[in-house]
Amino acid sequence: MTLGLVVAVAVVASLTVFIGCFWLFRREQTRLKKEILHTIAAAGREPEGIFLTGSDAAIHGELIAQFKVNQGKQVVSILESEGKRFIHVDGELSARERAKMIHYLKSEGFVS
Repeated sequence: MTLGLVVAVAVVASLTVFIGCFWLFRREQTRLKKEILHTIAAAGREPEGIFLTGSDAAIHGELIAQFKVNQGKQVVSILESEGKRFIHVDGELSARERAKMIHYLKSEGFVS
């Protein structure tokens, strides 16, 4: 009887801690995503407008630079058309990886 009660209390406690951590990390993830998008928007560019997807890259102008990211799993290309530069990613980048990539490209003068 007491063993069953101990197991039940342990399960409830573990579940409570798990749900609490999940909720906190999810809230932090949402906050960071908003902060990153706000920072990009504050730089004068539309947050999603700086990235090209799918066949849009073929439509836009000349290739300025190309980088392999994450041990060659993704290819990031800088394209220029009508005086604007765009970033095209072959593969998936997380919001954090995108923010790091934009920071690097700005620091190297590829994107303003």
